[in-house]
Amino acid sequence: MTIKEWEQEKSVLDQVQLWAVSQTNTRPLAITDTNAIVAYEPIGTVQQCSTGTGTHCTAMLANQDEQYFSGRPGDEIILEFDRPESNDDVSLLLFAQGRDYSAEPLMQSPDHRTPVTAPVTSKSIQVFVQLTTGLWQPLQRLHPRENWANSELLNLINLDLPADHIAIKLVWTGRHDIDWASVVTTQSVDQSKVLLPLVAAQHSQFGDVTACLLSIDHHPITLIPGQEISLQFSVPEQFDVTAALFFSSRGYYYSK
Repeated sequence: MTIKEWEQEKSVLDQVQLWAVSQTNTRPLAITDTNAIVAYEPIGTVQQCSTGTGTHCTAMLANQDEQYFSGRPGDEIILEFDRPESNDDVSLLLFAQGRDYSAEPLMQSPDHRTPVTAPVTSKSIQVFVQLTTGLWQPLQRLHPRENWANSELLNLINLDLPADHIAIKLVWTGRHDIDWASVVTTQSVDQSKVLLPLVAAQHSQFGDVTACLLSIDHHPITLIPGQEISLQFSVPEQFDVTAALFFSSRGYYYSK
């Protein structure tokens, strides 16, 4: 397989993995905020959505369509969902795109591989969940990419939530769009996933970078628009050809 930087950004990759997941159902796969791969199923869309000025925006977030909420710094919206009977395996999923980023200039070592500075990203969507006390507890900061994509699953397990609803507050510190939000149930796939070993990684500029992408060792590889990495993974002899393939990477990115 080949990976490319197709947005106007600079990606920094420290590890890549390819998982084969055998499933008895067709649930889509996602990654959680703790980096676990799970199957998920939407169980509740937004029942009510209002902005800080009182404007209703429920229809904008009910489906993945051409209607969406375009937020600017200082905007906030509150999403309300029906509370499921149990929140033992409940998470929040958002479908978003990014329009605004903030990052320190990228400095690199002489080999052009290892960044000297870490990214500083302040323009995000801050996510809060309301507890039974009425207080808003910070849940996560989301940094949507340039193109539409699902967020990671935000875990609502073991939180002291109101008995009849789930309330989520989103606060914008940059320009980002939200098209869909849902409460989902999740199911572990740990018993049915198999890691396919990385055997070769060839960068279009740096050549063989296999050793750099095998593990999280803080010797990452940069990828800018126009560059690509060709990856080869080993497949076991008794391989389930119907398995879903889930590609994951660890790293970060800068806006160009």
